[in-house]
Amino acid sequence: MTAIPNDAHEWISFDDERERRTWMFDVTFLESQWTCIFGRGCQGVLTGPTPELVQGCCSYGAHFTDEADRQRVERAAQRLTSDQWQFKSRGTRGTTRVKPNGEIVTRLVQDACIFLNRPDFARGPGCALHVMAIDNDESSSPTSAGSCPCTVMTRLSKTGTSSPASHSGSDAIGALAAQTSTGGAPTRRTPSLGAAAWSTPCAMNS
Repeated sequence: MTAIPNDAHEWISFDDERERRTWMFDVTFLESQWTCIFGRGCQGVLTGPTPELVQGCCSYGAHFTDEADRQRVERAAQRLTSDQWQFKSRGTRGTTRVKPNGEIVTRLVQDACIFLNRPDFARGPGCALHVMAIDNDESSSPTSAGSCPCTVMTRLSKTGTSSPASHSGSDAIGALAAQTSTGGAPTRRTPSLGAAAWSTPCAMNS
């Protein structure tokens, strides 16, 4: 009998006929005790450990899933106050840009996402959009970019292109439960880039 590696992950998948794709979920991760440690020893996502920067996953900004996603976040940015957003004055000149390859991303200020408040800010380090959500007692998901790496799920599209998406672990479990309870046929398999897969992008902290 072949021994199962300690780092083996179990996946579950189901076919989505409406979107004509296969959704795959890393069940091992979703049922794990993983939690974000932003500001609590997170090493960041640069080429070397940089916990002192307190940038977490925000060093490269957030990628938008489409134009509607960008417009939604830009509308949310208009609600931010200077008390919530360190770079509000910089944001008046725009918060997003389009890369040469067509990707829509947030602008970078001082080598990180324009929405990232830094350690010297009065409210402390962290996403300004999340600060606003806390102040208003609302979810941060509707105000954050659809691919904000602060979320823990990453979607790999059928084309083989990595495209993060805005689902937390509990959201993903809920989506999976809803699909399987309405007739979806889940199967367990090894993921590939030919399907949509949900897992954590935070490799340095896993």
